[in-house]
Amino acid sequence: MLALALKVCHRRHIYKVLVTCDDSNEACCRLIESFKGDYSSLYGLANENVTIRRYWITNN
Repeated sequence: MLALALKVCHRRHIYKVLVTCDDSNEACCRLIESFKGDYSSLYGLANENVTIRRYWITNN
């Protein structure tokens, strides 16, 4: 799914893509990192006990 989304972004001339995942979802984090995702930051959702990881993928 991520590969397809990146192809669609590339066709639309979107070359820098922000991708997020739950901090506790290690498989998702590894998947994003396998697509050369650069870790950006963590943030928490105010009314939920969830921490989100942000990654930027350069989509050339």
